Amino acid sequence: MEYSILNIIGFVSILIILILINLILKSNHPIASALKHLALGPIGLLITSIISEYIGITCPINTISLGVSALLGTPGIGSFLILNTFFT
Repeated sequence: MEYSILNIIGFVSILIILILINLILKSNHPIASALKHLALGPIGLLITSIISEYIGITCPINTISLGVSALLGTPGIGSFLILNTFFT
């Protein structure tokens, strides 16, 4: 039960940080932009996981990888895959 509450708190805090960054950068639609960027990372991770059997790179989907992909987006996924390749 505590684990799911921590996930919700983490998700909300990441969303707030992205909204604040967008407000600082004076985006026209800060909330929509933050939600779009927050969703693109896990979608990219899912696509990478689907095509992993064809390209030979494995990427486990767990809380850490979802957090990295949501926070850092596509560069985070790339970094995660590079680190995963070197350390496995």
